[in-house]
Amino acid sequence: MAWGTQKLTIDSNETVNLNIGSTDPAFQNLINGLRAAKTAADQAGTYTTAERDQYMSQAFSLLTRAVSGGLDPTTNTWTGGIRDLEQKNSLTELSMQTKSDTHTSDLNIINTQLDSLVGVDSTTVTVELATANNQLQAAYKVTASLLSMSLVNYLK
Repeated sequence: MAWGTQKLTIDSNETVNLNIGSTDPAFQNLINGLRAAKTAADQAGTYTTAERDQYMSQAFSLLTRAVSGGLDPTTNTWTGGIRDLEQKNSLTELSMQTKSDTHTSDLNIINTQLDSLVGVDSTTVTVELATANNQLQAAYKVTASLLSMSLVNYLK
């Protein structure tokens, strides 16, 4: 999207702005400042020294605002510069790296858990279940024998 900033979903219910768009005042000031400087340099023979100085002063002002930000005289609002965009993108990159590290860590934990589940030998499990079943049946038989005892059976 050339006319605005894009959003990127990095986790459930969490998005980050990519913060750079061609309509950002920092880029607009940069372009206009470069145009003013080019105009002063290209048309050096046509303009008076005062007019060239005016273009160069305008270029300097626009380029300074582009880099550092400042008060935009046309809208009377503060605009951030390229340095602010760089800082925002650094924070966005940090957020994305943190989420990436979290996802990698979670995937490693899940893979470890899956490996331990998949690594079970089905023959061993079957033998252990059969042994436990035999022990349970023997315990039930003894319990049933004890419950059905009478004095006559006891004396036998």
